[in-house]
Amino acid sequence: MHKRQATQRYDATRATPDARGYGRRWQQYSQAFRRAHPLCEQCLRDGRTTAAQCVDHIVPVQGPADPRFWEHGNHQALCNSCHSIKTATEDGGYGNR
Repeated sequence: MHKRQATQRYDATRATPDARGYGRRWQQYSQAFRRAHPLCEQCLRDGRTTAAQCVDHIVPVQGPADPRFWEHGNHQALCNSCHSIKTATEDGGYGNR
């Protein structure tokens, strides 16, 4: 199976962003967090300076009911590239196990 087809199948079975806890409240929180942490933390560790574009859960969460979902210490600012790499390799994201 081609990766594109696998991604489409995975996306078709996922809950909406709102249902996963990434609605208006998360968007407001994410913007505030990135104002306080404007640079990608992984890029900084690697000696690069890149603007943060998203807020990542350091320890993956199981949705908005998970106590770690809103835990400030479980968040890090990342650029889209670093977030995609982390999701695909560490979190079992994009349908990977």
